[in-house]
Parts: sequence; structure tokens; C-alpha cells
Amino acid sequence: MIEVAGPIIGGLLQSFQSIHALTGEDARRLMPEPPQLDAWYPLPQFQSILQAVANKHQDIKGLVFRAGIEFIQSWHRHGPGRELIFSSFDFLHFQTNSQGYHSVVRAATPEENGFVQLDRLDKESGEAEASFVVPFPAAFSHGVFVGGMSIFDDLDFLDIQFEEEDCDIPGLNAHRLHIRFREKVNLPQGWSDQISLSTKGSHHQTRETLYWKYRGLQQKIAYERIYRDQLNDILIQTAEVLRFWSEGLRPFGSG
Repeated sequence: MIEVAGPIIGGLLQSFQSIHALTGEDARRLMPEPPQLDAWYPLPQFQSILQAVANKHQDIKGLVFRAGIEFIQSWHRHGPGRELIFSSFDFLHFQTNSQGYHSVVRAATPEENGFVQLDRLDKESGEAEASFVVPFPAAFSHGVFVGGMSIFDDLDFLDIQFEEEDCDIPGLNAHRLHIRFREKVNLPQGWSDQISLSTKGSHHQTRETLYWKYRGLQQKIAYERIYRDQLNDILIQTAEVLRFWSEGLRPFGSG
């Protein structure tokens, strides 16, 4: 049986509760005892949380994406991650030979356990690729990598796209991430006064740096939109439920 580490369960519950996709009562029913960071839980525990959210909301990919971010940031903030990775490139290298994955997922056999593999990393071109055969949906893996490479604020630009692939191993999903990035460059002092129409020297470098920072900001907004659009749907549903109960209770307060 596949088991997952406590931070995965905790990150999932925390993410869904913080946006009211799950109520406190839902969480207590799913997990009578709060998840412990140093404990291991059977995979069906993870799946039951996803199913509980899916039963309430039609499309949960954006919510699962956010949960992946919450998990990896919790793993780094409160778990062993803070002693293992210190940069975005440390995070990528930690995926080599499934080091990161096997620190939070375990099973009786390698075939059952699956893997995460960094297939390519080219700092000069700003590109990397990673392949996954895991028990998680692609949106969760997507969130884990976006969150993991956003912790250290050492990139001006980050764009991660994923594609799902066929997998013939029962209980596991296959997908691939395509990663584009630009390392962070600090702008020179007084850079706003130095920019001219010239394309030579440091002025050109400053404009190029600004371009990638702008592209990075655009991509961050796009990632937030993945999550925010579904959050708005949840808030609308919550408001409708509150209005229904308010109207139902109104007669009792009219006397």
C-alpha cells in the first residue's frame, strides 16, 4: 500500500479549509485527529479528501493546484525541507532519482511507489523538464513545483506547464512538466534614470531584466487566476447557502 507523509495531508486540508471548500466539520470527519508532520497515512486518506471536495464542487483542479503549493511550502517551512533545499535549483536537483518524492511517498515495492525524475536542467537556456509517475493528480504536482520554485524569490520569471500522459500502472498517474525560468538579476542603483533608447551595454541588460521581471509578474497573476476563479465560485456558492438559511430563519425573528 502507498503511504503519504503528514505534510501532504496537512497541506491539503489547510488549503481547502482556508477557502471554505471544506468546513471544519468536514475536516474532522475526514481526519478525527489533526495530521502529524512526522506521521504516514494511507493513500486513500489523501484521496478521500479530494473526493469530499469534488462532491461539493464541479471542477477542483485550481484548488488542487493551490493545495500542492500549500504542501510544499509547509514541507519547507515546518518540515525537513528547510535543512535540505536553499534555492530553486536545490529544489530541482532534489528531484533527481526521486529524492524529494520518496521523502514524502513510500510503498512496499518500487513499482508501486512510482517516481519523480528531473530529466533535464539547462541553466543557460533557462529550461528544465521533469517526468512523474505518481498517485497524485497532475494539478497537485504542478502546484508542488510552482510552490517549490517560488519559495526563495531567486527567479525573475517562472513558467511551468504540464501535460498528462498514459500510465499502465494501476493507481498511478503519469505526467510531464515543462519548466522555463530566468535567474533573478538585481537592478543597478538608479536604473530608472539610466534607461535610454540605446540598445548597447548595461542599458540593454537593464531593459532585458525588466522585461523578464514583467513576464514573471504576468505569470504569477496567471497562476493566481487558476486558483482565484474557482475561489470566486466557492464564495458565490457559500453566499447562496447563507442567503437560503437567512431567508429560512427570517420568520422566526419576525415575532
